[in-house]
Amino acid sequence: MKRILFSALLCTYATAAMAQATTPDTIAPKRSASEIIVSAAGAVAVNAAITEALKHSIHEMRPDRTANNSFPSRHTSWAFTASTVLSNELYRHSPWWSLAAHAAASAVGADRIVRRRHYASDVVAGAALGIASTELAYWVSRKIFGAASPLGIHQPENTFRPNLSVETGANYNLNNRYCTGYSTRLRGRLPISAHWGLAASAGASFTPVKTSSGTRPLNSFGLGAGVCAHFPLATRSLAIEPTVEIGTSRLLPVDGLDYASWGFDTTAECSLSWRITRSFACRASAGYRLTTTPRALSAITVALSSVAVF
Repeated sequence: MKRILFSALLCTYATAAMAQATTPDTIAPKRSASEIIVSAAGAVAVNAAITEALKHSIHEMRPDRTANNSFPSRHTSWAFTASTVLSNELYRHSPWWSLAAHAAASAVGADRIVRRRHYASDVVAGAALGIASTELAYWVSRKIFGAASPLGIHQPENTFRPNLSVETGANYNLNNRYCTGYSTRLRGRLPISAHWGLAASAGASFTPVKTSSGTRPLNSFGLGAGVCAHFPLATRSLAIEPTVEIGTSRLLPVDGLDYASWGFDTTAECSLSWRITRSFACRASAGYRLTTTPRALSAITVALSSVAVF
């Protein structure tokens, strides 16, 4: 797991360096120091209040059996709050800030599962709380200061261009033996025409599995490739993006579970892409994933992505 955290830290520094060399993507209204402080402090306060209320009212035992305050993951909630604050403040300058922050927050969530401190569902809930509480705080801050939303100032056309995204998602497995899984993925898309292109991804998945002695995390790392499409909507900043990929996964050994070392993946999903600036977009996805271990493991997937557009 130290390798994952080191890679995330390296990614953060590398993308930050790239961001410093990038010219601002849009001409955004200047934000005062007081507005930034109120927005960020409000995000921390709202997140802490909701997270702590849930942790002290929902008594779920941790996977390592050390305490009964597993839900939601506090570390993940904090990480995604920080990630969303950084993204809100810096995405107009360079998309790499958002991707770096998103990758680091996703690594924190993966670490909590691998260490058996949380179930994947705790991490997914923490990520959702971090994002939602921060956006709520920024909305309230704009009302207090009478500021217009920066998203309404520029509406760039969502044309099909090469892009790279960092994705965080949840896998709702259809077999009761498998709990909700957590996934993170780096995905690239390359257009070959106005509406069609190629897709490739590298990612990791963490799925708790029920056994007679408790739950054990089934962790896998994989690569995939396939085709994608891009269909702009009437609102020019929005587009529908279907994607189909097939690939292979390396499944890590788990005590008490008998699985093959390698499996095959098939993923089909449909995304709604929102181009926020010329070089940055957000993507919400829903789809279906089938993994052979060699048993067939099928899941409904949902994910959010930060996207750098070239």
